[in-house]
Amino acid sequence: MAIDLEDIKRKIIDWARFKVAIRKVYIYGEMANPEHNTNSALELCLVIDDQPYIDSYALWIRYGSVWKRELGDILKLDIPLQIELLDIERNQTPAISGRFDLGNLLAYDKNINF
Repeated sequence: MAIDLEDIKRKIIDWARFKVAIRKVYIYGEMANPEHNTNSALELCLVIDDQPYIDSYALWIRYGSVWKRELGDILKLDIPLQIELLDIERNQTPAISGRFDLGNLLAYDKNINF
């Protein structure tokens, strides 16, 4: 079954626009590459804004599993869903290093009017 990336992006936008801390959501890896031919997993990475009195890592630790569950319920995919933190400011992306370079697609940016 083909994955409809536009439908996935719309659902991500609807979810993320109510999350104050979420600045951006990227689809990355094979799924973001237009030449991909497998639906092995949907890989998402989140860029999180630091909030007053709490930084992005603390927010990730607190809410990462909740956000993954929420996205899984919304997206309803037959393939695994992986989400990771992308820390652009600190240039630390250990969980996704290399895979982000396979391809990435901006699915949500809170500074852009959708």
